[in-house]
Amino acid sequence: MFLLKPLRRLQSLAWNSRSIFFAETVELKAGDEVVSWKSTNFMYATPDGEGWKRQIEKELAAKGQPTIPREQMEPSKPPSRKGDSLYISRNADRCQNLLGGSELRCANGGAGARFGRVALRDQLFVHIPEHADFSNVWIWCDLRAKGTEHPAGCALNTQAGDPAKRLGILAKYNSKKTGETEGFWYKVTSERDLKKVNTLVDFLDGESYDYTLNQPRRFVPKRKGKNPNPEMYT
Repeated sequence: MFLLKPLRRLQSLAWNSRSIFFAETVELKAGDEVVSWKSTNFMYATPDGEGWKRQIEKELAAKGQPTIPREQMEPSKPPSRKGDSLYISRNADRCQNLLGGSELRCANGGAGARFGRVALRDQLFVHIPEHADFSNVWIWCDLRAKGTEHPAGCALNTQAGDPAKRLGILAKYNSKKTGETEGFWYKVTSERDLKKVNTLVDFLDGESYDYTLNQPRRFVPKRKGKNPNPEMYT
């Protein structure tokens, strides 16, 4: 099994590789094996974004599939530091990986558990089914513009003002049973996990620790240092 690598790098290898285009993702196959995924959002944000857009639209039109309107696919940017930020520069790559879509480590779910789990951040986990190949799990946080609800939003039972409404979390993996690529849009149902998703959106927006601390319906991780705070829910 190969780790995920940039599409251009993989395409340069002497494999029988081909790109498979979907409205939300681009997959690269070497033979029958999916070896890389990237979101179309990520592809649009590259220096060759316009070229990728034309190619993706051409491929989807040939298959009779609709494309996602460009205004819904504006590239997301990693956070900048704001004030007393919890999300300092060492987390910028993490943010960019989540927004662009990337392979993340999938660990066993715990003693006796058959499922896997991927840690997003701040004790928020995506559970991966037991038939997945845990060595190759891809996660994409598709964050829509403020004021826009994601059609596959990950948080159920939201309230007015919850930023979680803007976020969809797509998980993909290779099935050990069939060898095919499978995926799902992650959902959270508990109140505590919903608050963690609200905090995740703050992180993806580049907001500071103090900003999150002063917002309703958030999970606030423990802060150490000169101005410590305990872990809490607001």
